[in-house]
Amino acid sequence: MKNKLTFVAVLLIVSISCPTFGQEDLSLKYASTIQGADLKKHLTYLASDELKGRDTGSEGQKTAAEYLVNFYKEKT
Repeated sequence: MKNKLTFVAVLLIVSISCPTFGQEDLSLKYASTIQGADLKKHLTYLASDELKGRDTGSEGQKTAAEYLVNFYKEKT
């Protein structure tokens, strides 16, 4: 019984850790591209009264969505 439990524990540890081997940590790669001034500009606009609360389906929400779509289109 003890051998089975040890085997299961080892198998669990290996199965959890295997998917991370050889994968690049993209969060670190892209985190270094974020500039404070740019982040402030985007968040200030998205949180502004101009978007009128951004309730689901509202004009403000659609405007915010268009803003994000256009931003990411420019990045690609």
